[in-house]
Amino acid sequence: MKRLFALMLLFTFAINIWTFDVIVNAIACDLSNGDMVADVTEKYCDYGTDKNIPSSVKNIGKDAVIFGNCGVNGDNVKWIYYADSEKLVLDGEGEMMNYSYRECPWSSFTESIKSIEIHSGVTSLGDYSFSDCWNLKSINIPNTVTRIGRQALSGTDIESVNIPNSVLSIESGAFYMSSLTTMSIGNSVKNIGDGAFQFCVKLTSVNLPNSLVEIG
Repeated sequence: MKRLFALMLLFTFAINIWTFDVIVNAIACDLSNGDMVADVTEKYCDYGTDKNIPSSVKNIGKDAVIFGNCGVNGDNVKWIYYADSEKLVLDGEGEMMNYSYRECPWSSFTESIKSIEIHSGVTSLGDYSFSDCWNLKSINIPNTVTRIGRQALSGTDIESVNIPNSVLSIESGAFYMSSLTTMSIGNSVKNIGDGAFQFCVKLTSVNLPNSLVEIG
């Protein structure tokens, strides 16, 4: 029995020092505590302390499901990524966390995200939250969102977006270098920050609401 136990420990150790390059087919991996993973399997889901999936990960298996927290208070807003549909879903109540460039929990696989679904109850799109999601084609912004943060959707491939009447502020660089061709701005926006639509070369016109007080 002792010999068998020793072999099991050795096998576990060998697994933990192996550098994985692929997030393989998996049921789920919980990143709620900001854990780092190199392989989304039951044996490796809670390894490490880094907030993000490391740069060693090159591919995500088609059945992988990855989730965690992205709220300003931790679990007030949760995220879940479905690899099979390439969709990122946010659900909860209140504000998202504000991030620095490429520091959001899904930053290691931003190029895989093609759609974002935000559920009613979320009140902000955090700074840099979806920046450089190059293949992002669509996002819904519910009428509970009041703020679109700095560089929140910069560098995305979104061509059309509806900003609901609940939004009060579109901050600097929010849609910088995106592929916008058309957009609708709700009638409650009071502030549009510097360069919010800078280098959106396909966007030919924007209707500004009467509520607007300041534009950068």
